[in-house]
Amino acid sequence: MNTGAFYEPRSLQRALIEHAALSGGFQLDFAGDADELGTAVRPRTTLPESALGFTLRHRDPASLGQAEASRLKLLRGALFALALACAAGGVLTARLLARQRKLAALKSAFVAGVSHDLRTPLSAILLLTENLESGAAGADPSRTHQALRKEATRLRRLVDDVLDFSRMERGQTTRIEREDVELGAFLDELAAEFGARVEAAGRAFEFRRGELPASANLDAHAVRRALENLLDNALKHGAGAVRLGCAAADGHLCFTVADDG
Repeated sequence: MNTGAFYEPRSLQRALIEHAALSGGFQLDFAGDADELGTAVRPRTTLPESALGFTLRHRDPASLGQAEASRLKLLRGALFALALACAAGGVLTARLLARQRKLAALKSAFVAGVSHDLRTPLSAILLLTENLESGAAGADPSRTHQALRKEATRLRRLVDDVLDFSRMERGQTTRIEREDVELGAFLDELAAEFGARVEAAGRAFEFRRGELPASANLDAHAVRRALENLLDNALKHGAGAVRLGCAAADGHLCFTVADDG
């Protein structure tokens, strides 16, 4: 048996309005001629298998276009900002990659340089020990012992450089070990060592000592390593005489390594 139900049109209209839950100034015009509700924004829609229909109206259709244009403008702005952010991210990534490549190249150059420098004192130590074993050191083996000590000290400084490099890679700071150093003996030793290296390279050497206190509190090993790096640069990339200087000014020591390159 078929059953049916009847609805009073106004009740059905109210139900449709409540179900649609329109907002933003939209209204449903069931009569089709309620111009006071606003301008029709789409053709009249008829419900399936029913004579009931409605027209969608809005009081200010122009504001809809403006609101849509504002939304599109905001969307374009957001997309443009996103594109700029992506471009900036790409540039930053490229710079980081270039920096990483540069650091990797510097690391490789450092390792290669240290590996080469390590061979020099090692070769000298081996040669000196062979001379001692064979008796070729002569009647004064003390000079050979001094040379051995010198090359062993140089080897230790190179190893310390490698250890400091490893510490810096791990984000640690280098160690500073201060002590009271007698400047006269320290500078004489530096001048003798640097002079021998410079003259062995076929260059002239000059040492200039200003007014100095008898002693100073410093890390002699770190100062020596810093000056040796400057000396190496002067010998590799400079020209003319190499000048080592030291003077005191305002309670500080000033070391200089200069050349004509």
